[in-house]
Amino acid sequence: MNEEKNTQRAQTEEMAAGFLSLAEAAAFLGLKESYLYKLTSTRQIPFFKYGGRRVLFDRAALEQWRAERMQPIPTKAEAAARAASYCAANPLK
Repeated sequence: MNEEKNTQRAQTEEMAAGFLSLAEAAAFLGLKESYLYKLTSTRQIPFFKYGGRRVLFDRAALEQWRAERMQPIPTKAEAAARAASYCAANPLK
């Protein structure tokens, strides 16, 4: 019983420190847990290993990671202008 309380207390302290578990990080990012595992195994996302097995994520690092990967989608007018400038610079031969 005491061991369970100590484990729960340690988990609570980690979460209070700004760390997210795998399930919480997946919900935060809107991704499936299996895809998040894939990102960690290929080291495409910042994460920490706690105790050799437990995967934790820093909320601030996840927010920065998500912001770096967001790509603006051009409007139709912007896409047409970009296409016109490309065609003007690279005429057909």
